Amino acid sequence: MRRISILLSIKYSKENNTELSNLKKELEKQYRKMKNKEKYFEQIKSQKDKIQKRIDEIKETLDDDKRIKREYTKRNRNLPLEKKIFSIRILFKILLDEKKDLTSDLEKLIESEKEENYEIELRQLEEQLRYLRLVDVNNKEELITDLIIIMQKIFLQGMNGKINQVKSKEELIDLIYQYRYYCMIPFTYNKLMYEVEELKEDINSVGKFLIEKSAALKLLSSFSKNSDLNYEILKNIYTTRIISLEELNIKITKEKEKYYVQLFDDNIFDEKIEIEFNRKIIKKDFSAKLNKKIRLFV
Repeated sequence: MRRISILLSIKYSKENNTELSNLKKELEKQYRKMKNKEKYFEQIKSQKDKIQKRIDEIKETLDDDKRIKREYTKRNRNLPLEKKIFSIRILFKILLDEKKDLTSDLEKLIESEKEENYEIELRQLEEQLRYLRLVDVNNKEELITDLIIIMQKIFLQGMNGKINQVKSKEELIDLIYQYRYYCMIPFTYNKLMYEVEELKEDINSVGKFLIEKSAALKLLSSFSKNSDLNYEILKNIYTTRIISLEELNIKITKEKEKYYVQLFDDNIFDEKIEIEFNRKIIKKDFSAKLNKKIRLFV
């Protein structure tokens, strides 16, 4: 998901592209610095020493009235009127806050020195850079499409899991509607989700599983004892213009050795759709009567 977000951000905003490119450069610099482990820990030690020295100086100033007065005079000497420190009490507070911030910085450096934390930070940098290097990818459109397809496949796997756990007709009806709406989501400006070639196998697998589960729960009418043929007939419920499936009727007809399925309710008649199958269909393949209006839901 993060990869897609970055690619879309780059695609639609030059400003984002520049920001991410700059961030990538900064993180690459940090990563190179950390990869030289010995030098990296030397730099941390140097930072710690400097911070500790400053903390000690602040402590000494806070504990010595003469020193804090000198500090007060020194700081105010070159400050414009609007920025002057107007009392030693205020300076005391400023120094306490500074000491607190420095102590926090020191604690972070001490933590970063620990071997396990060093490894974690290095892995996090590697992960961030793995995504940010997408800034340099040339075929962004193609990569975005590939990643979206991967996400859809994961989603459809999850839906299969949900179908497998269904126990009631109400739950199954809800999933049928969800799947139906999913099929009709636009993938591009001129292609719906169920029309995407790379997803057809996965989408059909989920659709067929829903029909099979419906048969097990005696939810939908059956039109053939052959599960593949039954799916070829019933899969049209996922793409019909008719909104309420509860009001849906199905009729199978024969014309010139070809069989057709038609969906309709009281107001809408869908076009007749030829039933395509992997072999020649004969009348005996159907368990439902031809030319008869049959309700979808049992």
